[in-house]
Amino acid sequence: MAWSPSRCKCEQDAPQGHTWLRLALNTDGGVRSMEYTATMPGGASCTVSAGLAGDEASLSQGKDVTDIRWDDNEDPSQASYMRVSRNGDDYTLEPMRYDHPQFCGQSSQLAETVRLRRGSTTCAAVAWPK
Repeated sequence: MAWSPSRCKCEQDAPQGHTWLRLALNTDGGVRSMEYTATMPGGASCTVSAGLAGDEASLSQGKDVTDIRWDDNEDPSQASYMRVSRNGDDYTLEPMRYDHPQFCGQSSQLAETVRLRRGSTTCAAVAWPK
């Protein structure tokens, strides 16, 4: 299947919060940028972006996977790290490790995984921490 550069995004409301995810894609379907916001019922939120102007994240592409890293200059082992994997038209964002104050306000959290399907505006699945 030939890909053209595009964007795909999804939103979903759940008792745990509101999820909004947008991916900008390369011609091969790889991720060139990502924006993600999770808003809790009380209004606190987390916001993450990578691949956009002014971002300090580095993106590395593999076959059907994009690794995103925000370096911690004091302790590289504590760098924030997220992954977007692709399986056909499905993309899954996984925040593997992240510095909570860097992305989130007090009493807010990121979902454990967010899956979106290319062509759909509703997230295919959102898994929140228990």
